Amino acid sequence: MVESALIKLFVVVGGGFDPFSSAVSLEKNVTEFAEIAKNQGIAPDQVSLLFGAGNRMDELDIAEQASDLKDDDILFAALFGSPRGVDLKLRHNKISGLASSASREDVSKKLQELQQNTNLKNSLRFYYSGHGGAGHVTRGDFHANTLSLWDNNELSVQDFTQLLDGFIPELPMQTLMVQCYSGGFAKLAYRGGKAHVGRQFTDANRCGFFSQVPEREAAGCSPDIFKREEYSTYFFQAYQGKDGEGNKINADFDKNGKVGAHEAHAWVIMNENSFDIPVSTSSEVLRTELKSSSVLKEALTGAQYLESMRTDEKAVALGVSKRLGFAFELEKDPLKKIRSNVATLNKLMSDLDKEMIVDQKILENVLSEIKRSLEKKYPFFLSILSIHNGPNFFPTPEKVESAKKDFVAHPKKGEAMRLAKLIGDKGEAKQVKERTRVKWERLHYLLETKHLEKQFERKDPKILKIKQFYERLKSCEKESFF
Repeated sequence: MVESALIKLFVVVGGGFDPFSSAVSLEKNVTEFAEIAKNQGIAPDQVSLLFGAGNRMDELDIAEQASDLKDDDILFAALFGSPRGVDLKLRHNKISGLASSASREDVSKKLQELQQNTNLKNSLRFYYSGHGGAGHVTRGDFHANTLSLWDNNELSVQDFTQLLDGFIPELPMQTLMVQCYSGGFAKLAYRGGKAHVGRQFTDANRCGFFSQVPEREAAGCSPDIFKREEYSTYFFQAYQGKDGEGNKINADFDKNGKVGAHEAHAWVIMNENSFDIPVSTSSEVLRTELKSSSVLKEALTGAQYLESMRTDEKAVALGVSKRLGFAFELEKDPLKKIRSNVATLNKLMSDLDKEMIVDQKILENVLSEIKRSLEKKYPFFLSILSIHNGPNFFPTPEKVESAKKDFVAHPKKGEAMRLAKLIGDKGEAKQVKERTRVKWERLHYLLETKHLEKQFERKDPKILKIKQFYERLKSCEKESFF
């Protein structure tokens, strides 16, 4: 049966592993997903939403930016060692229609329940908007990446894939993940999520899209709802048909009348302005199966690369290049140019890091001097709270407010503010360079994929088997997520 005629079921899992990590942007992703699903004609009973503490109203599971916090407040808090969450306020989530919490137990239970209730008339979509961990890393191999679920529980790629293995293999399934180290979950293309010696391709009809390569942290988790620059936002835009400014967009690059998940993924790569390098199951399987130190030695022109690309890949190559002011199609050796620019930006970022380390040390010394002077009047700065201490050691609101006024009036406060701003400005300058570098790296990743595909020209039974599985993944990735 054609997948578009199947009844799609959605499992959406979101939130942090504790209240402080459960940024409001994660809540926004889930509510935005629910809105798009509704606009796509998906019935509420087709969607299972699992988030944070679920419906336990007495538990705080959202952290959002405190709008009334001033620079003085943040710097004053630094005197106490920058306590966690000084710029946050906590609340319970406002998501309606939640099925349960996003704990490991509830996520596992939901997938096991669906194993019993899905058949050949269904397809499945799994969307995760939360945190992730690197897991156990062996000699640079990120092979056990994890989902960081509510109540500080983890679910490894192997445990998650084994849950997916419990579904009938014919069930079409797409996974969308936007957490740190999410690319490690491309191993769901293998039985049990095991991509080591003796690995076996899954018989299941499943694939996935991931915001970041396996070895890097991802963007997207912010307590400030107005600073959402991450994968989900742009992936959803491809299906909404408009960008963040409300302008009409069209991600149907092959002009077949629908937006495939691979095209929504391409739209993200073209337009997202963060430090992510989005990947898919097919692109990561290539790197697992066809590792070669010589794969990028052959020089190709921009025109030759474009000739070998699919429509979504061409959109990425030309779209990213345009944002970089790079005439990709005219370049004689784009790979060489890309590597040179990445190296230059790495050097500039390294220089900024060294400067910020020096500046931070100076700032810490200034703050220590301020703190020592305040300790004489306000003993609670000594941080030796005990039931045996007298009342002078306890920071009542009145004493804290008085100490803050003395801090603002301190002769060294201006120097501390200047240093804090200098560090902040350099941090922003580094971030601009990092986002530019990532655009070059996205191009590099695409060109590396095209070089790896060229190995399919070899007449080798093993290569043929990999090619067939790769094409199966590409076919799965072309289906619409919604």
